[in-house]
Amino acid sequence: QFVVKAKLDNDGTEFSFTLNVQPPPPPPPPRIVLLLHGMNSSPATWDAFVNATFNGSSGLVSDGVLVGSAPAPNAHGIQCYRLQFGSSDYDSGRVGLESLSVPNENYPYVRCGDFESFDELSDEIDDAIAALIAPGAYPNAEIILVGHSRGGLAARTFLQKPGSSPRKAAIVGLLTTGSPHQGSPMGRIYSWLGAHPDSPRGSTVYSQEWNVVIG
Repeated sequence: QFVVKAKLDNDGTEFSFTLNVQPPPPPPPPRIVLLLHGMNSSPATWDAFVNATFNGSSGLVSDGVLVGSAPAPNAHGIQCYRLQFGSSDYDSGRVGLESLSVPNENYPYVRCGDFESFDELSDEIDDAIAALIAPGAYPNAEIILVGHSRGGLAARTFLQKPGSSPRKAAIVGLLTTGSPHQGSPMGRIYSWLGAHPDSPRGSTVYSQEWNVVIG
């Protein structure tokens, strides 16, 4: 607020008036949808959705880094990013029930997080959000997580971890599709197989059950 005083030249009369100057309103926070793919999948699983909702424009987050140029916002001013899971696949050292593994980066395997625990998958989400809200990217962004299948479970794991953080505070919504929040028949089968190993194959009382599942 400013008070301005002035004197007229002709008769010396003084008068004053007040100017109320309001700063422009701050711009709205960036709004971002972060897409989380499922098991044995990739960010490409979202192609049809991105084409229909974001005119084919999306960014990628991999290993906690924003890859490539920023995506264009859609008609509602929302930008889209896809997360590539799998940053810990090569380091996990885990072996699957069918003796599959990812021993090194020369193995013919496309990283997708299948050899990670849910804690590791949720850490990848944490890292992706940290990259999105970093200075120079989208500080104060409002982010909606959209997860397909295991991606939805990973998002829930991230949100349910104890404690608060700026990354959690940036999340304004969670949408999951095809995520088995109550468990799945396949998950229960594999839990049983993990608890009843058939090693070496065909040599235990559980061989028949293993043959039914994996042949």
